[in-house]
Amino acid sequence: MIIAKSVEGYTIQVNNASGKLKILASELESTNNKIDRQSSNWTKLGKYMDTVGSKLKSVGEGFSNAGKKLSLASSNFQFHQ
Repeated sequence: MIIAKSVEGYTIQVNNASGKLKILASELESTNNKIDRQSSNWTKLGKYMDTVGSKLKSVGEGFSNAGKKLSLASSNFQFHQ
């Protein structure tokens, strides 16, 4: 009878531990999913910012080239007056 009570007590402890483990596993999966979503959003933002940065660099280079041409045209105009 004492052995049966001990086994029953251990069985209850194992069942309680198994229930807690399932809860922890579920919480871990939920947390991992949230991390994946956040990482994905940051990755998308980073790629978008790279694209925008490249476009802005091209625009800046275009303005720089236009400014150089206007400067040359202006200095050529002054010399021919």
